[in-house]
Amino acid sequence: QNELCANTGEITVTYYIVDECSNFVVVTGTLIFEDTTPPNIDTPPTDLNIECDILNQDNLIQDWLNINGGASSSDDCNTVSWTNDYSGISVACGGTGSTVVTFTATDECGNFTTITASINVDDSSAPVISCDPVSETVECDGVSNNEAYADSWNLNNINAFIACTSDPCGSFTVTSDYDFSNFNPSCGETGTITVNY
Repeated sequence: QNELCANTGEITVTYYIVDECSNFVVVTGTLIFEDTTPPNIDTPPTDLNIECDILNQDNLIQDWLNINGGASSSDDCNTVSWTNDYSGISVACGGTGSTVVTFTATDECGNFTTITASINVDDSSAPVISCDPVSETVECDGVSNNEAYADSWNLNNINAFIACTSDPCGSFTVTSDYDFSNFNPSCGETGTITVNY
C-alpha cells in the first residue's frame, strides 16, 4: 500500500487469469482510499466576554485561544489541528474593544473547516477612588486672597484625586466644576463654595 496522507492511500493488485494450456492474461486493479471530507465541528466555540483589565486580559484571551474558544472537532480519517487568525482587538476606549476570531480545523490531508467567535472587552466599572476631597474652614482674608486660596484648594484636591484614583481599564481624568463666581456669600467677604469633582 502506498500512503498518500494519514490513513489514505492506494493498493494495486495484479491478477493473472490462466487457462489449462497456460495461456494467461495479466490485469491490474487499484483500490484508492482518499480523504476529501473536512473535519466535523462537534462543539462550536463560545464568545469571550470579559471586563476590561489591562494587566490580565491578554492572558485571559490567550487562555481562550489555547482551547480554541472551547470548540472541539473530529475527523473520520485522521487527526485534526487547530489554528486561528487572532491579531488583537479593535480598540474602542481604554483597553476595551472587540474582534471576530476565525478558528480553522484542518486534518492531515489539508481538508479544513472554519468557524468564528467574538472577543468582547467591556468597561462597566467606574474608577476606584481611595480618598475624599479636603473640605476646609479658613479665616477670611479679603476678596482677592480668598479667591487665590480657593483656587489653590481646588487644585490640591484635583492632584490628590489623581494620586489616589485607579482604573484597571486605562487612564482617567479628574475635573471639577470649580468657579469662584459660585461663591455663596454670608456676611462681609465670608461665605462658602461647594465643588463637585
